[in-house]
Amino acid sequence: MPIGNLTSQFFANIYLNGLDHFIKEVIRTTKYVRYVDDFALFSDDQNLLVEARGKIEEYLVKLRLKIHPIKSQLFATKYRSSFLGFRILPGRVRVRNNNLHRGRRRLRRLQQDYAIGTIEWKDVERSRVASALRPLTSWMAHLEQGDIWQLRKQIFDSVLLS
Repeated sequence: MPIGNLTSQFFANIYLNGLDHFIKEVIRTTKYVRYVDDFALFSDDQNLLVEARGKIEEYLVKLRLKIHPIKSQLFATKYRSSFLGFRILPGRVRVRNNNLHRGRRRLRRLQQDYAIGTIEWKDVERSRVASALRPLTSWMAHLEQGDIWQLRKQIFDSVLLS
């Protein structure tokens, strides 16, 4: 299955449902989030995280999965971290710059294609006009998770008005 395919996301959620229950019921942490195959645990207790990581790795072996050795990190919550295209800082969440630049390029490409008549407005709204473009509504929803109204307004005003 291609990565990003809706069925692969659906099956990942089914396959990893047991991991969610394991983390909540066995490890007993309340500060846990998972999106498809990316997950994060938050705690100020380094020992808890080290112990939790070991238990999670043991659990994942049963599923024939393992934690990525480079992408997996343990650090104090007072430092920033990256998760799902966002930089999470103490007290705020920001969009990672490369994610922002990529999204702006996609929006400009949509705008240009619409302006020259390559695509119709209904295609812009759906923005599934080419496999290289991530759906516009999906990207807007992604930005909403960062509580960044001013940034979204700036992006869409600059793209739609130019």
